[in-house]
Amino acid sequence: MMNLGELADRLMVAAKIFSNKRLVTEVLPQISGQEISEESVKNFIIQFFKQVELPNELRIILEKKLNDYAKDSLISIKRNNYMNDYKKGNTFDIVSAEAILVDYINYVCLPLNLGFRTKDLFLEVVIS
Repeated sequence: MMNLGELADRLMVAAKIFSNKRLVTEVLPQISGQEISEESVKNFIIQFFKQVELPNELRIILEKKLNDYAKDSLISIKRNNYMNDYKKGNTFDIVSAEAILVDYINYVCLPLNLGFRTKDLFLEVVIS
């Protein structure tokens, strides 16, 4: 089984790819304007999980953590707004979706202090 550092790396890379590809084109049009609730957060993160290759037993653990996280996700992104661009509101848009994605990854990787921020979602392009 992978260790927590390997999980963190895999989730952060997957979040960057998800945010730069599927989030805007596929997922956000479906959830934009929806109230941020326990159920909508679960559905959103499950969309993210679909692209992450993980052992089944680890996926089960992450889904259990998702159940705990989703209950207070709006409070959490407000509390951790120094890690994201979230300001106010209670509906899904690009800013709140990215804030929830990053906040959830930081949450599941505790006790590691990832310091993963929404600004880290942007893929770096190297021109040589």
